[in-house]
Amino acid sequence: MIDKGFCLSCGRRLDADPDRPNDGVEHYDCMENSKILEHLGISKEDIKKARAGEKVLTTEKYWDCECRRNYIHPKSEWQCERCGAQRDKQPDSRINEVLDQGLSLK
Repeated sequence: MIDKGFCLSCGRRLDADPDRPNDGVEHYDCMENSKILEHLGISKEDIKKARAGEKVLTTEKYWDCECRRNYIHPKSEWQCERCGAQRDKQPDSRINEVLDQGLSLK
């Protein structure tokens, strides 16, 4: 673990969470997420723009409801049981939020 520096992927300090391993330039989970995105055919340029806040990457495998928590649903669910939002009237989920929740994009 290095004492200072920022992750090339997420921009957070590398030493902010001692339980989150890194290789000195980015967190291991950030590297793994980048590999997943590249495997899905998302270009490095689009990934870079998304990290800079210039672009939003979404996935057609999940959708967001109106709930404040647990708002990501797989496309197999047509309605949220808590808020009543319907899949066809809601946006696709952001890829970074799907990955943060530990959900699969494969």
